[in-house]
Amino acid sequence: MSEPLVLLVDCGDQYFIRVEFKFVEGRFRQRLDLYRSEQIVERWNDKTDSVDEDWPDAPPIQQLSLESINGCPALLGVGQAGKSHWSISVEPALSQSEPALRFDVACRTAIKPVWLGSTYQTTSLRNETHGPSLCLKLDAAFPGSMIRDTRVSCPLDVKVEAKNGRNSRSQTFRWGYRVCLG
Repeated sequence: MSEPLVLLVDCGDQYFIRVEFKFVEGRFRQRLDLYRSEQIVERWNDKTDSVDEDWPDAPPIQQLSLESINGCPALLGVGQAGKSHWSISVEPALSQSEPALRFDVACRTAIKPVWLGSTYQTTSLRNETHGPSLCLKLDAAFPGSMIRDTRVSCPLDVKVEAKNGRNSRSQTFRWGYRVCLG
């Protein structure tokens, strides 16, 4: 069993957001934790009902590595579901005004997807009623994506464009979001 892969971002005032990817049943499962001091305040797990779905609620990542890009840590992964190929990158977005974890996800497929996106299930571990919680925000680089509660949906109305004078039935769908304090 391999060790989980982890990224952490310091949000100030003793708050930290941590993402952990752990290999379970043939794919990496994702968990987000909001810490205050050293206590977990809130936890989100990626939602997966079955590892055999063609259009899963969370990206089916089978290979993942921790890399350094321009001196900053990043998680890079790939996977497959049905006949579609998936990729993900996760990196700290260290804006002073809003530190976050930035997610960039893609799915390349030759057939029209039923649904694409990222879904989380939440668990509040709060003893207090005040203070920040985890929050999803859309990445402006990916117009058309939508957030509803803890679900990010990718737009599926992308036009197929010819590449190098040839038409390709395959197309790549991308969505991006940030996990920050809300």
